Amino acid sequence: MQPNELTIGGIYFGLAYEDEEMTRFIIHSYEYLGHNSEDLGNRDDYLFRFIGSEDELILTERNLDLILNLSDLIEELKKEEGSGKARAS
Repeated sequence: MQPNELTIGGIYFGLAYEDEEMTRFIIHSYEYLGHNSEDLGNRDDYLFRFIGSEDELILTERNLDLILNLSDLIEELKKEEGSGKARAS
């Protein structure tokens, strides 16, 4: 995700895996809050809130590739489905 694609208040997603075999994935949902409000001297910090909690995630610009918009999440899930690695319950 590129910084200019982020919208304050927008909902974004992260895809992680529970196991080393990458067969059980977890979808995290985040709300984008904007640049980190704490004065840490780093203007490349982007602040997200985990949906359903007040926990926050701070990413640098180079780590924004961990964040997906809805259409990118759908594409990643289609890849998972096609790979046959993810187990259906």
